[in-house]
Amino acid sequence: MPIKKPPDLTKLDMSTGLNPRDTTFTLSDSGTFSKDDFTLKARGITQSPFGRCEGSSALTITQSPFGRYEGSSALAQLQMIKQLGSGASSVVKLVYHPPSGQMLALKQLAAMEDPALRQQVINELKVLYDVRCDYLVRLHDAFYLEGIIYLALEFMNAGSLEDVARKAGRIGDLPLGQIMVQVLQGLIFLHKEKHQLHRDLKPANILLSSCGDVKLSDFGISRQLENTMAVAGTFCGTAQYMSPERIVGDGYSYPADVWCVGLIALECAIGAYPYSRSVSGSGYFDLVKAIVDGPLPTEDPALAPVLAQAGLSAELLDFVRHCLRKEATARPTALQLMDHPFVQRAMAYPNGQVELGRWLEGLN
Repeated sequence: MPIKKPPDLTKLDMSTGLNPRDTTFTLSDSGTFSKDDFTLKARGITQSPFGRCEGSSALTITQSPFGRYEGSSALAQLQMIKQLGSGASSVVKLVYHPPSGQMLALKQLAAMEDPALRQQVINELKVLYDVRCDYLVRLHDAFYLEGIIYLALEFMNAGSLEDVARKAGRIGDLPLGQIMVQVLQGLIFLHKEKHQLHRDLKPANILLSSCGDVKLSDFGISRQLENTMAVAGTFCGTAQYMSPERIVGDGYSYPADVWCVGLIALECAIGAYPYSRSVSGSGYFDLVKAIVDGPLPTEDPALAPVLAQAGLSAELLDFVRHCLRKEATARPTALQLMDHPFVQRAMAYPNGQVELGRWLEGLN
């Protein structure tokens, strides 16, 4: 049965609720959205801080950072298949792009009402638009139409690590090692090349494909550092995966992302969020108190039976311990973690990424 273009992609009717005194962006009579040297319209990105598309109506094969397809990936060409997910401020849909024959993930944000959200959108564009990294989800184009900003992103057909962990229950050393190798590669690129934190690293923001590709996503709250020694001073992100220094309000930098890596690895290995047994109550303050003042999960007597039952390898446990050091300066960098025996063993495994893809397909 032929796929029909849904009406909501081109005929959205949303009130913007704009404050007329808000001048953090401009909106022309023709419906063009401009902010921080980005210009978006229904035909795509027409200008960027990186000078990729000056004078063009959209990304083309010669202008696109990824060269995926010729011509415009105009919003009107995209045909919706189904909704993939939704959050407090966004909806993600699976769409089909007929000229290229590709499936894309279309992230839809009602960004006009909230200045902070508008800035998050631009931050995400800045991260994705100017990168060539196999470990970050790719941006094909971006559009603006009737109060909505759309990001046309690479579609990862195996879903998020959160989805995968839910299906698998526990993830063994071999697939987990392959996943962590690629997560670290993505962080190395962000930290070393872009001088930037992810700041919201969690299983839901790690995407996988049936080919065994693993990529970081959702950079809406990422913040570019002014230099390699700068530290972030804001408090945002997901509390479950926040490092102790973030929770107490100290300045934080790249080690905060490394903390997330350790917590995610342990969660995938045991099939449960590691701090759940340490939290006496069910509220936010119970959780953050456990993270800041409680024992580390690898040293928590309440978690010991779970660790024993999961049968974690010594290399994996040591990897997690290195990441989950409460003192931020004691944690290794993402680059240093590439030399850890757990990671080295995964990298030495023949056709590890192919095997990860087969393992992922076996979950379906």
